[in-house]
Amino acid sequence: MDAPAVITACGAEVSWGGAPQAPETGRIDVQQPAAQQKPVSTARKAAHAKLLDIQTRLKERSEQSSQAKSEKIEKVWRESVSILSPAAKPARDYLANRGIRLGSARYHALTDNDALRFHPALPYYDVVVVEEPDSQGNLKKVEKVVNLGEFPVLICAIKDQKGELITLHRTYLTKKGGKKARVECPRKMLPVPDSKTITGEAIPLANPVNGVLGVAEGLETALSGYRATGIPTWPTVNANMLENFNPPKGVHTLLVWADKDKSMTGELSASILKERMEKKGVKVVVLLPSQPIAKRAKGIDWNDVLLEHGLSGFPLKRRLIQLIGQDF
Repeated sequence: MDAPAVITACGAEVSWGGAPQAPETGRIDVQQPAAQQKPVSTARKAAHAKLLDIQTRLKERSEQSSQAKSEKIEKVWRESVSILSPAAKPARDYLANRGIRLGSARYHALTDNDALRFHPALPYYDVVVVEEPDSQGNLKKVEKVVNLGEFPVLICAIKDQKGELITLHRTYLTKKGGKKARVECPRKMLPVPDSKTITGEAIPLANPVNGVLGVAEGLETALSGYRATGIPTWPTVNANMLENFNPPKGVHTLLVWADKDKSMTGELSASILKERMEKKGVKVVVLLPSQPIAKRAKGIDWNDVLLEHGLSGFPLKRRLIQLIGQDF
């Protein structure tokens, strides 16, 4: 796979107005004679033409860039296999090591919307600083995009409300699977095509049950809630996407498995989502881990709870029924 191209373009919308138009008042205004209007100079015409040419080329470049992004996303998706495939064992081993051990029925439910897959070998690109001689032979530091090798990858599809693919979230794993790869950023998202947006969307795993859907920031957190309760839970990738999440039609209750951060980011995002949804008539139940945050940790999420306390760290089913107001 070729290294990603980086294209930077800056442009501004410029409005070029002509002569002022007469207001629709039924009154006829007397226009100034054409002879009194200042003629457009040749230089201004040339500048105008040059700007239009630049805008056209920038638009074409943007469209080409967007098309290239879409083609890369689709290529990676085509090359990936179902999480149920025998080839996807490294991904299932990784989830099991995170305490997420699912039975056959729940694993099959995760494929309801075909949003969880595995890729056996994707290149990992990173920016590194190297020293290179300049024209005078002096060494200077420059940044380069380099391929650090290929890794097995857990692939998640971010889709819109119609089920159309927007982009992919990737979790790079060790060669043998079971753990995150030892790279600077093992979790990455492919660039979003310019014609699309991920605002309000999520990774649609198992379908909602009886109008109830769980939601969380990270994949592991979402799957921990699903593992503990059986309530289908969708990851939104990050806090910003969580607070802007829009559930699919038919969902009347959201169960938010919120992150407990020292920065309060997780709680704030959950609160914003709750306020937004309740204005739309959707009931929202926010659940925060009751366990304290470790001194050296930035926070604690529900996957941490699962790893440290097992299923006993989660609310009992009867308590969830009380909070939600129905069985599930």
